[in-house]
Amino acid sequence: MPLFFKRSDTPGSGFLRIIQAADFHGSTMAWRKFMAAAKQHQAQHAIVSGDLTGKAIVPIIRTGDRWEGWLFGHREVAETEAELAAFKAKIERVGFYDHVCELDEAKALDADKDRLHALFVEKMNERLQSWLQFAGEYLEPLGIPLWVIPGNDDDLSVDPILNAAEYARNVDHQVVEIDEHHELVSMGDTSMTPWECPRDYPESHMRVAVRDLVEKIRNPTGAIFNFHCPPFNTKIDQAPALKPNLEIEHEAGQVMMTSAGSPAIRRAVEEVQPLLSLHGHIHEARGVQKLGRTVALNPGSEYAEGIMKAAVVNLEPARVKGYMLISG
Repeated sequence: MPLFFKRSDTPGSGFLRIIQAADFHGSTMAWRKFMAAAKQHQAQHAIVSGDLTGKAIVPIIRTGDRWEGWLFGHREVAETEAELAAFKAKIERVGFYDHVCELDEAKALDADKDRLHALFVEKMNERLQSWLQFAGEYLEPLGIPLWVIPGNDDDLSVDPILNAAEYARNVDHQVVEIDEHHELVSMGDTSMTPWECPRDYPESHMRVAVRDLVEKIRNPTGAIFNFHCPPFNTKIDQAPALKPNLEIEHEAGQVMMTSAGSPAIRRAVEEVQPLLSLHGHIHEARGVQKLGRTVALNPGSEYAEGIMKAAVVNLEPARVKGYMLISG
């Protein structure tokens, strides 16, 4: 008989492994890597914590027998269909949307903000639909459910797309049981940002929305918060401070940091003490924060580099057995 015992690493009854990520912002490469990571790490559930859609359209101007466009300040010229396809793929990899047009159309779009927004919505939703179809085809044979919410950057028009998905389930503002021990408590609403995004809200709204949601929890001991916005004043909500003109503030040559999370969400975490609290929103604030018994995670994001960042978490019914922040 051994003199010492330790807890077995072998999954037992009630063991649950989840994988979570956020802030894909239109990067198909990061999205597909997340699907592959769910398979590689043998996740039992895949959770997406908002900000699915991209931020910009890149016009590709057709001029004679070639195409021209600008990406991150670099002029790109395609002289063959193969080079055009490669340029489009490059745009998609960083999360943007291409639009091939004549110069006159590009100028007209630039001058008509409503028409440009309509095109942007069309592009966003078209890609989101393709992502959801791919996710279903990839994850369903593996038996990995996909739980999704929008984030503050996601236009309200994505809701019908998410609701209509055949495999993924939109759980925004819902409490759902993902097994007999764990409830997933999800919300994409976010505290106000300087950019006044579609799902930015004042704290008065956040307090009510969070309260209404957590009141539906039946078993706080095993609850998993899935909030796009992180809790206020933590290591996972630190973002560069901005001046009124949106320039980054510096002091003594250093970037000034500030808290960008939600006080209402922090209060809910401290009062409910869920098992786990999953977040995104602040790309550079990758990390973990303990708040009482709760493990709060933000996997961060480098979508523009085509890099997938995620958290893999092993759970028992009433404790976090372990977690790992991954990237690739």
